[in-house]
Amino acid sequence: MWHAGRRAPSPPAPLPRGGEGGRVPASPSLSQDYIACKFSPLSPHCVRAGGCRRSGARRQGGRGAGGEGAFRRRVTIARGHLAAALTFCLALCLGSSADAADSLVRVRFEDQSTPKTVEGKLIVEAADGGVLVLSRDGRLHTIGHAKSPHVERLDRPFERFNSSELARALVEELGPEFEVVQTRHYVIATRASREYAQWCGDLFERLLGAFLDYWKSAGLTLTEPQWPLPAIIF
Repeated sequence: MWHAGRRAPSPPAPLPRGGEGGRVPASPSLSQDYIACKFSPLSPHCVRAGGCRRSGARRQGGRGAGGEGAFRRRVTIARGHLAAALTFCLALCLGSSADAADSLVRVRFEDQSTPKTVEGKLIVEAADGGVLVLSRDGRLHTIGHAKSPHVERLDRPFERFNSSELARALVEELGPEFEVVQTRHYVIATRASREYAQWCGDLFERLLGAFLDYWKSAGLTLTEPQWPLPAIIF
């Protein structure tokens, strides 16, 4: 397992440039901070090309511009980000086998006086009327009772998007300036260079593989994500 302060396994060979003129980080400078940025506890993963950078302090005997105390604080923050990232990945793997026989629901609600609709699987229906809905693109929508949700059960089963459906949904939501790059587990929408998006996709796959291998070696039974995972690169 990777610990804060240690370098991660080398990613695929870096490209000469990233999106919008950003530079792709070379493998020797890939730090724990960069891993935490890639596996954000939010979904979908949002990555800014050339954005996630190492801490500013130079690691010379554990000291930098902010002194040893500042360096230790940065390491503690990186460790916290990594814990959140691992928790998120674990939830993805354990919850990847959603039952396709569950019925599809349509939830209408008010968000700041604007009517909105979400279709998906009803996960929780609270006593006060609030609901938690898993949409077909994999997002969890928490709709409190204050938004007056109205649940309509549809006469068809809930099914997650396949790769093609997810790609279309991302482009429709983000705009035509985004193109899609697909890997084994990820559907990546990007307006950076296609080469940079592919480089990031290869990195995502390596991190996911390392995560699964670690927990399997620890005796925990995990399965690979059953559904495609969305990512957005600006």
